[in-house]
Amino acid sequence: MSNNYSSVFEEDSIEASGWMLNQEVAQLVEKWGSETTYFSSPDQIRDHPAYAQLKDMGLAATNAILRAYRFSNAPVDILLQDLYGWTPVPKSSWGNASQARRAWIEWGVSHELEARPNFLFLLSARPATA
Repeated sequence: MSNNYSSVFEEDSIEASGWMLNQEVAQLVEKWGSETTYFSSPDQIRDHPAYAQLKDMGLAATNAILRAYRFSNAPVDILLQDLYGWTPVPKSSWGNASQARRAWIEWGVSHELEARPNFLFLLSARPATA
């Protein structure tokens, strides 16, 4: 009987750590986006401390990064391209933030890194930014 309880506690612990990772990533992405909004140089964008923290989290944080990307104007495409060494963004869309976001999130969905049911709704429901 105690084995059943311990597995429940393990699952709860895993869920809690996943929730904390999502929260940490969301806060870092938000900070990074708000503090680099007016930067045009990718080097300046990469020099931000939040970028370094997100990059240090590595590929294991991809799901949380993609979730945060749905709601952020941060240049997450730069981070993801640096993590993976390539981009799913077609050359014709380079420089277009909304198309880059869509390409990365669609890539995440196709690789089961992002949940499909909320994906299209959340992209279309994004509030306009001032």
